[in-house]
Amino acid sequence: TFDHYTGYTGPESKGPGGRPVDFTSLDKTPRATVQGSPKYPENLKKEGIAGSVTVQFEVDSSGRVYRAEALHATNSSFVEPAVRAVLKWHFEPGKRNGRAVPFRMAVPVEFSLGTS
Repeated sequence: TFDHYTGYTGPESKGPGGRPVDFTSLDKTPRATVQGSPKYPENLKKEGIAGSVTVQFEVDSSGRVYRAEALHATNSSFVEPAVRAVLKWHFEPGKRNGRAVPFRMAVPVEFSLGTS
């Protein structure tokens, strides 16, 4: 059973540039410019176990992820590598009315056999 896991790179706050807005209120959905894959847990890979983690994260007005948390996971062993990977992602700055703003979004991070 998965409970809840949060990973932070900075202080618990509204983040750089003010309170993040939901990505749906941006002028367009920001594109990831750096999006590395998570490290697949060796024991799960050997056992042939695949799965996913839904990670919610916040991005500052320059496009850097500064806070990430797992909302749901098919296996708790996937949580830490998924959150660590997302914390290293970078995006195009989110823009609202043409101005760069921090934003929040959630995505599934997949762990598929045959990938690492």
